[in-house]
Amino acid sequence: MIINKIHVDAFGALKDLTLELTDGLNIIQGENESGKSTLSAFIKFIFYGLDTKERVKYFPWDGSVAGGYVKLEHEGKRYTVRRELILLQKGA
Repeated sequence: MIINKIHVDAFGALKDLTLELTDGLNIIQGENESGKSTLSAFIKFIFYGLDTKERVKYFPWDGSVAGGYVKLEHEGKRYTVRRELILLQKGA
């Protein structure tokens, strides 16, 4: 599986972020608190979801819907995997 593109609509402090990945090794670097671990958690979220404790932690700080997508290739086929997280209030 090769991930070609990551797009974060909103996830934790990340908002409207798009990364185009190239063939080979891609390195994500940045200052402390710049979102590297949050980006890693986003990729996990796309493929596996979040447990209950993580949902609150990564819900967007501005109250919008958490979500985004990953575009990938596997065995010559292209896929887009999209996931959204909507916190429902009691009674909603």
